[in-house]
Amino acid sequence: FPSHDMNIVEFAEDILFNADPSYKLYPQQRAVLRAFYNEELTEEDRSILEEWYGLDRSTWVEGRQYINLVLEAGRRGSKSTIASIIALKEFYDLITLESPAKTYNILPNDPIAIFVISQSQDQAKETIFAKIKGYAEGSMYFKGLEDSGIIEILSEELRCPSKNIGIYAKHTNSRALVGYSLKCLILDEAARFETSKETGINGADLMWKNVGKGTSAFKKHGRKIAISSAWEIGDPIERLYLDSQTDPKT
Repeated sequence: FPSHDMNIVEFAEDILFNADPSYKLYPQQRAVLRAFYNEELTEEDRSILEEWYGLDRSTWVEGRQYINLVLEAGRRGSKSTIASIIALKEFYDLITLESPAKTYNILPNDPIAIFVISQSQDQAKETIFAKIKGYAEGSMYFKGLEDSGIIEILSEELRCPSKNIGIYAKHTNSRALVGYSLKCLILDEAARFETSKETGINGADLMWKNVGKGTSAFKKHGRKIAISSAWEIGDPIERLYLDSQTDPKT
């Protein structure tokens, strides 16, 4: 395995996209990823983040230690690319540990999960998870792990059976959303999650607050990400962004 301490941009460009050395992240993608992973920023990163903050498009403050990310952008605005890179980096960081359970002080043999949750089952397989799967299959590194039997790349899962770690495509009606030690939760198109007529609770709020509690097993290393284009005033992605204004971890 390469170094477990590889930074997020190196991981994306040297591990994930290593089949095409000419591929590089856009400056805005680099800025978001480095800020989220609390890594050293370049002057270009800082300029982009400060501009967004000045336009009231970001709650980023330099020096804070972030564990949650709320990302609202239009179509082709890099949302799914950024979320897919994060999902695969979290998976990579886990499988490169000799003993993830011992490192994070969780019970041996407990399943460790990264959830990618969408409103419907079809969306769960066809959006972010499809991109995660495609990136893994296009990476010489991950493809080598699959060929050697270390990982399995399936239609709704990407997993490392020997360490009981997986990325799973889920939806709001999935039965198995509890019982995992949750390293990372990703909500795909959060603005389009429906509100229950029976409870009056929106699915995105439920997933973020309740299912997201599973990330507490990893303390400051557990992560939550919500991505979406805007849908309507007061939709879940806007509410999460407003909440982030008073949450220094988001």
